[in-house]
Amino acid sequence: MHHNAVMGYHFFSPATMRAFSSRVQSMAPYAGCVFVTSDKSPRGRVYSVRCMLADGSISTHRSWINTRADAHRIARTLAEGITQGRVVWEEHNLVIK
Repeated sequence: MHHNAVMGYHFFSPATMRAFSSRVQSMAPYAGCVFVTSDKSPRGRVYSVRCMLADGSISTHRSWINTRADAHRIARTLAEGITQGRVVWEEHNLVIK
């Protein structure tokens, strides 16, 4: 997460997190780059699965997931694909091989 700030991005800055009422999973990212966030919405908290790319930017894989458990399941599955080489990032897009 530190890499995001070092590269000049502000995804995890306190001001950004506060503006979106965001929370980030407390455990280390899956596969070192996949993580779950939650944001406050009019219908309650909603969850997103995101990836930190090599350049420090953040890419959203899935958003508006209704439950924390579903978001973590999706994140673990994505991380497994990345770890096994079945999923790769090419030009800010997920590619399934």
